[in-house]
Amino acid sequence: MAVQSYTEAVVLRVRPWGEGGHLVDVFTPDSGILTLVKRGGRMANQGVRLPAIVYPLAWLRVNYSVRRGEATIATLTDAEPVKSYSRLVQNPARVAVALYVADLLLALGATLIAAPELFDFTTALGQRLDDEEAKIALLPLAFTVQTADYLGYRPAGEYGEETPYFDLEEGCFCPARPIGGRGLDAEEAAALCRVLQGGIDTPAAAVPKQLRPRLLRRAIQYLRVHTGLPLELKSLGVLEQMFG
Repeated sequence: MAVQSYTEAVVLRVRPWGEGGHLVDVFTPDSGILTLVKRGGRMANQGVRLPAIVYPLAWLRVNYSVRRGEATIATLTDAEPVKSYSRLVQNPARVAVALYVADLLLALGATLIAAPELFDFTTALGQRLDDEEAKIALLPLAFTVQTADYLGYRPAGEYGEETPYFDLEEGCFCPARPIGGRGLDAEEAAALCRVLQGGIDTPAAAVPKQLRPRLLRRAIQYLRVHTGLPLELKSLGVLEQMFG
C-alpha cells in the first residue's frame, strides 16, 4: 500500500534515471533532503511533467508516494510551482549562485533534517536571485554564513579593537591572530562581521571585490570544520570564474 505525502520543496538537482525517468533531489522544511523519482518508460505520460522543476532552487509544492514497508525511493506524483523564477533562469550569473547554493545544501546532507528556518531562508534567497534589481555578488557568502548560523554554528563574540581576528576552529572573534591557516586576519574578520550583521541585505561595498573569493572559501572551511563534512563543491570554481 502506498502512502501519499505532501510538502513544499526546493529543487537541488535533477539526474537521469532508468528509461526516460529522473531522480529529483529536493530540500524540504521538515524532512531535509529527499530523493524523488519521476518514472519514465510506460509511465512517462503519468503524473508530473518535469519542465517546471529542472532548474536549481525552483520552489514547488510536491506530492509523492512511498510503498509502506519497502525501502524504495519515493515516487513523485505531482508538482506545481509555488513561485516561478523566470529572470533567474535566464541569467548565467544568477544560475551560478543558485547552483552553488544547491551544491552546498546537497553536501550538507543529513545535517539538514527538520530545518524549516533554513528552508525559508533558501526560498527568500531564490526570490532575491529572481529580482533583476537585486545585487547578487555577496549572496553566496551571506548564504554560507547564515547556513552556519541556522545549523548552530554562529560565530561567538564580537568584532572590535580588542578582538580584531577570527578563529575558525574555536568559532569566535579573538584578540590575537590564530596560528597557521585556522584564522581570519583583521580585514577578513571585519568583513565577516559586516556580513553577519547584514545577511543577504549586506551591500556589495561591505566586502571588497578582491576579498570575496577568499572569504567565501574561509566560510566554507568554517562549515567544514564544524560539521565534519568534506564539502567538496564543484560549483565553487564556476562561481569564482563568473564573479572574478
